[in-house]
Amino acid sequence: MLLPDEPIIMGNKPVKELKQLPLWSRLEKAATHEQVAGIEKLVELAAGRLLQIRDTFPTYTLHDREHADNVVRLMGELLDDNGIKNLSALEAAILILGAYFHDAGMAFTAEERAGLRHEEHFSKFLGAHPEASVTLERAKGEGLPDDIAERYCRWRHGERVFDVLNGIREDHSTLLLWETHDIGEMLAHLCQSHNLEISALNDDEQFPIDFRYECDLRFCAILLRLADILDFDRSRSPEQVYRDLGLAKRRDHSGSTSDLEWRKHLASEGFVFPGKREPDYQLGFLAGSNEPAVEYDIRGFLTVIEAEFTRCAAVLRSCSGRWQSHLLPGRIDQQNIRSKGYTYGEHRFTLDRHEVLQLLMGDKLYENPYVFVRELLQNALDTSRHREFYEQSMGNPDFRCEPIQVSEWIDSEGYQWVRIEDFGMGMSEEIINDFLLKVGRSYYNSARFEADVIRYARKTKAGHQFKPISRFGIGLLSCFIVGDRVEIATRHVSGDDGPIRLSLSGVQRFFTLQKRPNLLTKMPGPPGKESGERKLPGTTLCIRLDPRKSDIFVLATELQRHLLAPPVPVIFEGRNIGGDPKELLDTPWCEPTTIILSEADTKKIGDVFGATLTEPIELRLLPVDITNHSPSPYIKGQLFTVFLEESEELRLALESSSPVRTNEKQIAAFIAMNSDNAVTVKIQAYRKGVGFEKDKKTTCSINFMPYLTVSGKSWDELAAYVHSVKLNKIACVGHNGISLPLPKSRHQDAWLSTRALVTPISGKNLESTRWYKTWGLVIFLDNLRPDVSISRDELVSLPWAVRSACELAVWRALTKVMPQERIEEPGIFDLNDEEGKARQPPILLGELLSDELLTREEMWPWEKIFSNGKNRFSVMDLKSDPSRTVTVHSPFWSKTAEDFSGVLQAFLTRYWLRMVVWYEYNAWLPRQYSTVVASGERSLSINEAEKLFPPLFFAEYKGKHNGILRVGGNTPHRLDHPFSQWLLKYAVSLHQNYPGLFGQIRDALLASQSTDSLNFLSIEDVVQRINQSLERIGELDPKMKPPEQAFLKLADFEK
Repeated sequence: MLLPDEPIIMGNKPVKELKQLPLWSRLEKAATHEQVAGIEKLVELAAGRLLQIRDTFPTYTLHDREHADNVVRLMGELLDDNGIKNLSALEAAILILGAYFHDAGMAFTAEERAGLRHEEHFSKFLGAHPEASVTLERAKGEGLPDDIAERYCRWRHGERVFDVLNGIREDHSTLLLWETHDIGEMLAHLCQSHNLEISALNDDEQFPIDFRYECDLRFCAILLRLADILDFDRSRSPEQVYRDLGLAKRRDHSGSTSDLEWRKHLASEGFVFPGKREPDYQLGFLAGSNEPAVEYDIRGFLTVIEAEFTRCAAVLRSCSGRWQSHLLPGRIDQQNIRSKGYTYGEHRFTLDRHEVLQLLMGDKLYENPYVFVRELLQNALDTSRHREFYEQSMGNPDFRCEPIQVSEWIDSEGYQWVRIEDFGMGMSEEIINDFLLKVGRSYYNSARFEADVIRYARKTKAGHQFKPISRFGIGLLSCFIVGDRVEIATRHVSGDDGPIRLSLSGVQRFFTLQKRPNLLTKMPGPPGKESGERKLPGTTLCIRLDPRKSDIFVLATELQRHLLAPPVPVIFEGRNIGGDPKELLDTPWCEPTTIILSEADTKKIGDVFGATLTEPIELRLLPVDITNHSPSPYIKGQLFTVFLEESEELRLALESSSPVRTNEKQIAAFIAMNSDNAVTVKIQAYRKGVGFEKDKKTTCSINFMPYLTVSGKSWDELAAYVHSVKLNKIACVGHNGISLPLPKSRHQDAWLSTRALVTPISGKNLESTRWYKTWGLVIFLDNLRPDVSISRDELVSLPWAVRSACELAVWRALTKVMPQERIEEPGIFDLNDEEGKARQPPILLGELLSDELLTREEMWPWEKIFSNGKNRFSVMDLKSDPSRTVTVHSPFWSKTAEDFSGVLQAFLTRYWLRMVVWYEYNAWLPRQYSTVVASGERSLSINEAEKLFPPLFFAEYKGKHNGILRVGGNTPHRLDHPFSQWLLKYAVSLHQNYPGLFGQIRDALLASQSTDSLNFLSIEDVVQRINQSLERIGELDPKMKPPEQAFLKLADFEK
């Protein structure tokens, strides 16, 4: 569309000096010589300050004098010739000063920037920007992060104009005087207004329309807002400056945002004003973009400008009579935005709301259609515990949240209802809109919540921080898998919104929200027990089940399936579901007890082995108190352990009749729970038949219930939860009172914790085998949170910190009741799938360094977890004598990617000790082999590159290694090999810039060491994949091109 008459193009033209602009000419004509001189002096002071902005905001588009001149020029275009003529001298002065001072608050000296954190307004900024508070907390005193400093300065710059003008007033007492009036305060309000909502302009005190009977400050504020936002062209983003900043290469969020902002301006020529004006006249706009994303942002920004036109037009009606009828633009013509080399359209992925909601509610995501019970229980537990932390931070250290109440009923129409009521934090309207009704957005994953937790911890000076169970933001949605109606009553603890009612009758419909002064609909309940609005903080949810979606639903079963020693009581039909945490977690389950098999059982076992056993067979039952020996407040639990007391007579009976077949005679045992919830230990004796002789076996059962001290009530609750698991040591595991979905066992005859209580033992290994097994309950709390799938039906992995804390707690508890030489290496939570493949990803050194249990002397380094085949020793044993060395012929790093103990020992060796691989040759063996010498001498420092690999991925080699990279399949890689040297030199850059290629190199080496047949790679495949990656890196970045010596050969690997 052509614009009428002679258009005036405001684009990338040579910038006129301020004194050549019409607005300045009007000032010179209307004001006195002294007034003009004063304004000129103020402009020069402001211009000098604007030069400092780039030091504070180096990646921002320019806010310098050129921007100020652009704003003055645009003000003139918005006024046109007639408007300029109507300006009073003071209005002309105020507009020019507003153009120069509105961004002056963005300039900070180095001294001012260094003291930002201590400014009185900084805490207010953190309160308004919780994500900044979280970022600052994560910085842990390392200074104010640049992005937070920039955000604070930007947030504060409008208000800082008052400080800037006060500084001018101190140095030049009369410079801000206009006749007898100081105009500084009004000028500051004008400058601040461009950062405020448009409604702020309606304040008659700050924006009078008759200041000194000659100045309409409200109209001036409108012009400043519009001129500032219209300065959108290449003059604000010079191409050379853009190149110097290197924004196109920045991959962080801040750099990417600035990059897009600069490219928007570089693609824009500016606006075209028509020569003839009419109401809501149209501006033209010229731009040429090389990228769809840039054009999309340009068009989006023009839409924002049009919205600002509309808002300003509304405020214009309340200006003085001189300006009420002034014509402002209302539309922008976008037809001259040209796409270079592509067809513009919003060609990107979008979501089909209906289909996505159906996907999240379908059986593809959840195994159990009644998953809403678990989701609502964990929400209720989270908010109840949140309330306790909140109240304690408010000075109520003894506050304990009321129990969560669960009930069910059948209404008069035959519908089944479920009701869950908590007394936690409750919800405000803001939380409902921002989180409850936003699928996938969890309040507990928000910066707002994390900032609250940080504040609680500071107020209470407590090291313990609350970490919720919920994290995915789909809890409410799960109610509609089998439900057709959800009713909610809530009241936030702050009380600001009062009681709120929310009714939902399907995910595709609008919801009904009620607040005072409206009459709130009563909440459903059993006949005669319908409740009104909530009087106390908390939330009540009622879910009506749809009989077309659900079968026979037993609420008690679902509650027992998911609750495990909840930290806040959950009451259903007068029962405390999930057991009493004090009894299940804080009190040992048994006393040390010796259990003697009956004479009949002893005889049956002897008969199987063809021996007469005169001595009784004894089992030892011992308590394992996790809670009282845990190194972390985030782990609690109780176990018991059972093992066989060795006797010489039993040893002789198990002696094999064949020197080859060492397992012809075995004794093993299993733990099972029968239908009466009784724990039974089954001992099985077995002898393989010789020749035509049949195999012999017998089974003896011992009821352990008389020896356990847990009350029947708590035990029944625990037993109601227990289901078949595959872990061979611990049966029940939860987080914050909600059970974790452990892998299920294939054994049909053992309801829980099966496999073997006792590893099958023969006479030749009875003495050396540490045969015992543990069973019981472990609860993780808060920060020690396992990783589960979105549906929480699968335990994806246990982060290292979770495993480390639990393993150390179990280890220390065991050492209190058993000799250390009898205890297995740590490895309670080595999770494997049915085929035995590892479920844990490789553990990298960087992750391990954050585990203080590894780096504090009194934790893992103190424990005797190393063995040289004869004795056990700790890191600190070696550290106490730096000259002492230990030779290990069976390297402990052989399973660093798969088992906990291997990773643990490898890290402790790398961090605390000095390890050398000796490469030797033995003529009696078919190939060369290596040994390891560890000493108390401190290891070499750990650099950033090494953190990207598992511990001991690289090591020193001694001896005649013949230039190889690695000895055998599971030893470290030689540190001084050319490949290792190149990889460590560029590892950080590769990980940042080419993570796929870096991962392929590292994963190929790890796969060649894997015991998983599906992921194992042959040496031939490793060499091929790595060399392909090296070639590709050289093509992509010549600076990192590997030397010829870094390319691998088959001879680099000793098989």
